[in-house]
Amino acid sequence: MELETIIAHIEDYGYFGLFLWLWLGVLGIPIPNEVITMSVGYASSLEILDPYYLFACTFLGLVAANTTSYLFGRIAGTRVLAALKKRKSTEKTLNRALRLNKKYRIFALVVSYFIPGLRTMVPLLFGISGLKFYKFALISYITILVWATSYFVLGSILGDQIYLLLDTRIHVIVSVLLTIFFIYVTVWMYIRSKGRGKLKSTGEVYRQ
Repeated sequence: MELETIIAHIEDYGYFGLFLWLWLGVLGIPIPNEVITMSVGYASSLEILDPYYLFACTFLGLVAANTTSYLFGRIAGTRVLAALKKRKSTEKTLNRALRLNKKYRIFALVVSYFIPGLRTMVPLLFGISGLKFYKFALISYITILVWATSYFVLGSILGDQIYLLLDTRIHVIVSVLLTIFFIYVTVWMYIRSKGRGKLKSTGEVYRQ
């Protein structure tokens, strides 16, 4: 879809239309979220609509999409997993998501969001596995906030030059760099929290 067409859709359907567009992306609408989010950022620079509301609708739409995937997994359970395995169109993506979950465990929620095709499959698997909702929400929503902010700002800065970014697939490099950065920060926070726990337990031993 051309950039002008996306901008026209944003202008015609407004905030709620944008929210539905990103939310229903979970059903497989063939427009990458990177394209939509950068286009929304560009629209904000044109002052077509209020930039704060545009960003809020973008963030909430992405959150709704991920949450829908998670809840669908919780409700449908292993039945949906069996159905996905039977379909050739989803079997490959499912296997990639399963490998990602096995390798990174709960942090797969972070990594997957920067990989198109897996950002809805991984929450589905965590829903099936019975991951506590608060854990899912904490990691997933923070990841979406970082991701959405990065692409929104990128689109507002580059303006109509995002054509260059999309045509040359540089946005894939951006996704990889963001993934590396976010993994680094997440691992650093995890190690730091573990270190604090050890120091606390050591202090309690000495006090005894």
